[in-house]
Amino acid sequence: MLSRRRNTDQRRGPSAAVAPSPGSGGATAVPAAIPGSASDGTSSALVTVAAGSSSHAHELHSSRALDEVISERVAAFAPSNLPSLVNDDTMDEASGGLDTLGDVTLVRATTRYRVRITHAVLLMYLHIGNDPPGFPRVEPCAKMECWVDPMVAHVATSAYRGSRGTGAVGGSDSIAEALERQYRTVLRDEVCVMRVVEASLEVSKLALVNSRRMARDGRILVHYNGHGMPRATDLGEVWVFDKERTHYVPLNITEIAELVEAPAIYVFDCNSAGSLLQRWCRDQLQEKRPHDLLICACGPGETLPLSPALPADLLTSCLTTPLRMALEWYIGFSFHAVLLPHVTADMIRNIPGDYNDRKSPRGELNWILNAVTDTIAWCTLPPAQFHYLFRQSTAVKGIFRNCILADRLLRESGCTPMTYPALSQEAHLHPMWELWEYVVDKCVSQLPRLLAATDGVPTAYEPSTFFDDQLTAFEVWVESGDMAEVPEQLPCVLLALTQVQYRVRAFTLLAKYLDSGRTAGKRAILCGILPYMSKLVTQAPEVFLIVAVLWMQVVRADPVEGCNEMQKCQCEKYLTSLLKLEEASTSIEYVEYGQMVNYVRGESPQLPSPSFSPTSTTAAPRQKRPDSQPRLQAWASTASLDGAAEQPLQPMQPMSSLLAEAPPRSAPPGQVAAKLNSVASHLVHPGHTVYFLMKDVNLSRCKSMSCYVLCQFLQRGERQCILSWNNRLLNAAFPCLSSTNAELRSWACLVLSRLFLGLRHAKKFASKECASRLDLFTRLLQDRSPVVRSSCVTLLASIVGVRVDFLPHEQQVRRLHMEKSLLIKLREYVFDASMNVREELIFFCCEVLHAYRSVLSPAHREKISEYVLEVGQQGSQWALEEAEVGVKSQLNVARPTVNALFDDTVVFETSFLTADDPLPPTRELEASKLSPAALQIVEGLLHDAALVLCMLYANCDSVLVNKALRCLATGVPPQSQRFASEALRTMSRVTSAESAEYWSEADRTRATWNTDIMRQLVLDMRDRKLEPHRRYTSAGSSPLFLQNPNWHLTTSGNGAASAASLLASRKSTEAERHLVLRSAVRPDAVACTAFRTLEASMVVATKDQRIWYVSYDNYDSQQELHSFAVQLSGPLHDVHIINDLSEQSGLLLVDKRGGFTLMKGCWDPNSVPTGAAVFSACPPPPANRWLDLKSTYRSSAAVLFYGGPIATDGGTAIHMMSLAEEQVVQRLSVSGNPVLTSLETHTTQRALLAGFSDGVVRYYDDRQRQSQMGAVGMMSCRAPAMALTAAMEAVVGAGPVATNTGFAIAAATRSCFFIFDSRKLSEPQLCVTNQDLYYGRGGLERTLLDNGSIDTDAAAASLSLSLPTTSTIHAPGPPPAPRIMRCSVGIHTGLVGLCFQNNTYAAFNTKGLILNEYPLTVMMGGAGESTLSQQHQQQHGQHASCLPILPGSCVAHPLRPLMSFGGELMFLQL
Repeated sequence: MLSRRRNTDQRRGPSAAVAPSPGSGGATAVPAAIPGSASDGTSSALVTVAAGSSSHAHELHSSRALDEVISERVAAFAPSNLPSLVNDDTMDEASGGLDTLGDVTLVRATTRYRVRITHAVLLMYLHIGNDPPGFPRVEPCAKMECWVDPMVAHVATSAYRGSRGTGAVGGSDSIAEALERQYRTVLRDEVCVMRVVEASLEVSKLALVNSRRMARDGRILVHYNGHGMPRATDLGEVWVFDKERTHYVPLNITEIAELVEAPAIYVFDCNSAGSLLQRWCRDQLQEKRPHDLLICACGPGETLPLSPALPADLLTSCLTTPLRMALEWYIGFSFHAVLLPHVTADMIRNIPGDYNDRKSPRGELNWILNAVTDTIAWCTLPPAQFHYLFRQSTAVKGIFRNCILADRLLRESGCTPMTYPALSQEAHLHPMWELWEYVVDKCVSQLPRLLAATDGVPTAYEPSTFFDDQLTAFEVWVESGDMAEVPEQLPCVLLALTQVQYRVRAFTLLAKYLDSGRTAGKRAILCGILPYMSKLVTQAPEVFLIVAVLWMQVVRADPVEGCNEMQKCQCEKYLTSLLKLEEASTSIEYVEYGQMVNYVRGESPQLPSPSFSPTSTTAAPRQKRPDSQPRLQAWASTASLDGAAEQPLQPMQPMSSLLAEAPPRSAPPGQVAAKLNSVASHLVHPGHTVYFLMKDVNLSRCKSMSCYVLCQFLQRGERQCILSWNNRLLNAAFPCLSSTNAELRSWACLVLSRLFLGLRHAKKFASKECASRLDLFTRLLQDRSPVVRSSCVTLLASIVGVRVDFLPHEQQVRRLHMEKSLLIKLREYVFDASMNVREELIFFCCEVLHAYRSVLSPAHREKISEYVLEVGQQGSQWALEEAEVGVKSQLNVARPTVNALFDDTVVFETSFLTADDPLPPTRELEASKLSPAALQIVEGLLHDAALVLCMLYANCDSVLVNKALRCLATGVPPQSQRFASEALRTMSRVTSAESAEYWSEADRTRATWNTDIMRQLVLDMRDRKLEPHRRYTSAGSSPLFLQNPNWHLTTSGNGAASAASLLASRKSTEAERHLVLRSAVRPDAVACTAFRTLEASMVVATKDQRIWYVSYDNYDSQQELHSFAVQLSGPLHDVHIINDLSEQSGLLLVDKRGGFTLMKGCWDPNSVPTGAAVFSACPPPPANRWLDLKSTYRSSAAVLFYGGPIATDGGTAIHMMSLAEEQVVQRLSVSGNPVLTSLETHTTQRALLAGFSDGVVRYYDDRQRQSQMGAVGMMSCRAPAMALTAAMEAVVGAGPVATNTGFAIAAATRSCFFIFDSRKLSEPQLCVTNQDLYYGRGGLERTLLDNGSIDTDAAAASLSLSLPTTSTIHAPGPPPAPRIMRCSVGIHTGLVGLCFQNNTYAAFNTKGLILNEYPLTVMMGGAGESTLSQQHQQQHGQHASCLPILPGSCVAHPLRPLMSFGGELMFLQL
């Protein structure tokens, strides 16, 4: 579709071609007017310039004319959007997958273990004033504990209490209080903290036991600080005091684990802390307690760093105060003193701002540090482990995020921290640390200016470009990176969602990334995208539509995780409300992918009501309003999704207004790489919203995605169905059935069917409503889209089978009458061309059989397939009849428009449900409770449903019927595949499959390649002339007469024979004129052939139902690329290539039982071709009869024409079927019922040429009726010398030949070849007999009727008799020529390929002149050249081979000067 728009633009171009300048002629006359003047040189120059201008204008006009021709040719063979040829979702295979062990664990329960930290136990053993045994501290050394000097705390506490005995404990207690405060800022949740300060072993154990008792199933944090105690032992022991505080008592890690129980997180900040983890693993506690986490400050045998520039509790400081610790490290170990000498340590320690204010320097640094540590963890850990540690719990995320910082600083200080699960050994070397240093440098460089500012002269802080740079890097990677790799910037992109200025850009880039496949969606879920979407779908209405798109993508990647998150945050309410948005009253601002949209929050916040939903507004839609009228924007939240305190909702206002004609404003500092800029004005009023949305998605597409997500949600179970019912999903989705968008109509049917199938109450309600209004859901059966028709059948199947045995008798009959009417309507669709419609019809019939099988006899109830077979053997008489149900066939062209008839104002009165209706006491329907009238209807339903299955089985759906019956025999309720197939077709990408924007990079590359190859072919044919060799056109002698001395002997002037020289000359001429490539398969086995339009390859179908894909790219020999067998209901009859210029192309196979099979995946030798669709032209004929169907395909309109004895009365008819709609859109009846012998369509015009056995070519066109074919005229293929009473010969082929003024028509019977002008059909322009064609027209009698279109003078000159002055001995004349068997026309080359009865073939032009010297014999059984004996057989009309070659293998290429017969290729080198 996109190529069509491009071609339209190109066709408009030549209409504005610059004509030659009118002054050019005057300029050439100047020298003649003033001869001999002094200005001759100037005049000559003027002539040259004028001539050059005229030549340039002519070349320009010629170039534009060439572009117009190329555009027209590409449009003639342009592919169409066919539902059956949409490829499977193979993007995941292209982009790699989650193939590591860590990725696979996403599905395990371990990775979904979400437990909050509810209690914390702080075991503080500092022993202030005493060095630990064996570890003396040498001054100066690290002293600070929780940023408090222990000795200062000790002295202060001692002075306050006045007692030295409690001084040490008191100092430790104040440090423990500080640690508690620090942990609370990290954990954020309400945590009960228990401080155990230098207590005895019994007190410590009791604290651990009590914490578990109070925490119940929650996670416990155990923090051990043993800086004043001996190092941990190799046995996994830490040290505490005894009761008197005189001895050190060991406490084993195993005993601690038993006391605390699981789950817990342990932090050990002591010397040799790694030995505790070693003992943990040695006892295999990680297997017994998989949810316990451990963090150790150093490895076994190592001591903690004692640098005076660092605190003594380096690990604790990193875990609880990461930014302060990072800045202290920056002060002590960076080069800022050299690079920034004007920045002091006190300035860095006193950076202004608040941690939660991200617009301040301190808050921004804290935010960026979180992004850096998240990114390092994401890049160095398996995605599943990252998800487990960093996305399951806010508290655990904060601790392990800070642990990334601790790992770097401790390793830089000479320690090896250890954790379980283990962090990467390369985390401290990640390049993001260098970026963090750069960010800090840029921030602190502003400190002198910021701190020197006075109140009267405030100084603005220049924010960091960190997130802008990360978004730009992510955008570059998405556009040109390897999707198989893990995106490093993904955590930063998610954190950018928390800020308004980055939100739209980040969301659009995420949508583009997730569009690469399911793998991207799974990675995004592991990285933690779901909580952000949950909050923003409720708190940021301006991005609601974009978030809805992302919900589709993540639910497609992982339905379980996505739907669980939806239910937890009640997002289904908002997605249901999305269905209520109206096109006319919804304001949408379309943005590019990656576009920066700047808007701020105004004052006077107003909170929306609790029942807020993104519903309609009164402003006109953005895309339909050309003026710059201000638009409206609702509230959104600036709350931090990363755990910061939420701020009140503020109205959204623009930073600037940008009209359509205004140029984009310059980028602010730090946003150079971003796509700028923004949107029109947003004047905020309560209840009005302007939604942002990607440019290739519209509101209908968003609604379709919402329906898809709700379908997945409804599949989860009964509880989800009840929630959707209470959200009034029925009322929200029903108006979508009348949408102008076919995709939305289809998904509306599917979401309603899911609701009815998943909720018994909803099914009863829909059945009751449909009983009173039968056409409530049935009007979509007349839809033009096959996907809508099939989804409608699925919807109807979901409301049948209600337990009527519990209803009163009068209601029983009413409900069953409704189901009876539905079945009567649907049985007319047995021969629907859409395979999806017939598959859902099978589902409908199986629903009927499953619901009412208890009425059958016990034998049939157990073996339902035998009942179906028995019904089929009884005949095709329906049991149910209803006179008032007059459903038109799906083949009828006079279809009502669905939207005009739909009553979308219906509002259903639904009740609030707390639980579904109770299950019936019996599993199956009780026939004894049915009234006699109801029982009779049920028996008729069973009979007709079984008969429909039998008819589908006999038609072309035997495989589907058998599969359905096998599943039905197991007693399992029938399952529809409609949801899965439609999800695969339409939800594999963001862009709709029906949109012109649905182009992959391969499609765009293919479109460019198509244009280039078409240009080559057009230029190549311009340089060629389809004329025979001058030697024979001027000599007046036939080449066949020169070959055989028995016919006439030619001698030279002295009487010497020259047969050898003539033969050598003939062979040399043949090599110059044409190339013959031997067939890759046996010629007599070839059933039909089809050329690919642009590729130098063709498809050869053989009688044994095998397809050969053959290349002739080198024009040296045919090379078999690959072959495959097909299974058809009858012998293979014809083959067509569908969507040849697209990556989604296929083969349409026609068999002699009237069946059509569409296959895809036919070109790649490594893929297995699969059947995409199967349909029949008519009811199948008897077993001993074949149908001789003729068919042709018009690619530009995706229309298949086929004809034969397929009328309802058995007469001849031609059907016009749209492959896009998968239905017959018109039927053409043929008066007199002659046998259809040929059928061909024009590629660029709208002509259809049909040849018949009565010798007439009928010309149909849609010029008289729009989109409907009508008869234009008839061409009688009667030779002028033929008597009027003589019987007419059948037409063996007819086709159009493109000319400059329109097109001519070439046709042939068994004995004559004709050329007609499409503007004058009464008599032919040219008529040549098969005798003249076969033996050459020079010197032979011919009939040439001049009608003005063919250059008859040139033809006459070429055929004039100019006998040489040689003595010739005449022999008897040639024998009768063989009959013409097939005529094929190259529409854009003018080449006419004819094959004859004796297995010979030749190429002719539209003047009836042979182009390849003489008819060629198909090379059989290894013969490399046709011998003189074979030529002698040809001349006597004998067969050159024993088995005849089928005429269907004679095909002329539409764009190249070549033809094929019996698989053999002849290429004309003209």
